[in-house]
Amino acid sequence: MTTKAPGASLNHRSFQKNVLVVDDDDSILDLVKHTLPRLNCDVYLHASPLDGFEFLQSTDLSISVILLDWNMPEITGIELLRQIKKMDRLKYIPVIMLTGRSEPEDIRAGIDAGAFYYLTKPFNQKVLSTLIRSAINHFARLESLQYEVEEGQHISKTLRDGFFDFATFEEAERLSRL
Repeated sequence: MTTKAPGASLNHRSFQKNVLVVDDDDSILDLVKHTLPRLNCDVYLHASPLDGFEFLQSTDLSISVILLDWNMPEITGIELLRQIKKMDRLKYIPVIMLTGRSEPEDIRAGIDAGAFYYLTKPFNQKVLSTLIRSAINHFARLESLQYEVEEGQHISKTLRDGFFDFATFEEAERLSRL
């Protein structure tokens, strides 16, 4: 079941403002729910990793960052992270592991599984806000670059005739690779 923080709207399509939080600890969900709206984020809360994954697969929203606990029932956060990173539509979403597991091997496993960042509990709310802002900006840049690449591909597919002035051989070589 999707729980929205106050002010979140399922009709809002601002890709860089949608945050999914998956944690079975109600106190963490409550803390995050009150922290993130200050960043003008729509926040979607799930206490169940399977519900969170189902939401990711079924939503039309562009989720720009995921906060994910490690120790949860049903499947672990690391298992969920690996599933997310296998899916083409989801694999570039930055995932911040937010967990009580603080051993170096756990941190390494989280990063190796594809975590954007690994933050241990208890955490500082300002640090969490900074990380989320950074992840949102990172995702926005990726989305912008993807759009530019798609536009360039579209232009090159529709180009029939063209005249180009090149100052260097390298410029011509770059164009030939499009």
